[in-house]
Amino acid sequence: MLARAGRSDLRDLRRLAPDDPVVEELKLLTRDQDVLIQSQTRLVNQLTACLKAYYPVALELFSKLHQASTLAFLRAFPTLESAREASEEAMTQVLREAGHPHFASKSREIRARLDQPQPSASPALDARTPRAAVIVG
Repeated sequence: MLARAGRSDLRDLRRLAPDDPVVEELKLLTRDQDVLIQSQTRLVNQLTACLKAYYPVALELFSKLHQASTLAFLRAFPTLESAREASEEAMTQVLREAGHPHFASKSREIRARLDQPQPSASPALDARTPRAAVIVG
């Protein structure tokens, strides 16, 4: 069908010119952006799987794992035990420094949630915890 249209409408078709350099640059930038978004998605999925395995309450505490305040909290308190041992003031400071808009109320919410009973990871998963924390850091 395309070949037939090309033969019959040859006079009406125009020759395609190479794109302007600005358009080429825009194409490259959008491809790079797509690659970065795919990479971010892959990393967030990996982090989510890791947290489900050994720190599930972290998924309940933060709605967006890729935010600076979430990542700062996970770096500062990479395990449930380290978060439970931390003071509310320490959590507040981490969230404040990471730029969380409601750092004080969020740290109170986190403290209240951590004080509730939490499922614990299996011993095999506990052995992996330091390696998983390195991934976050």
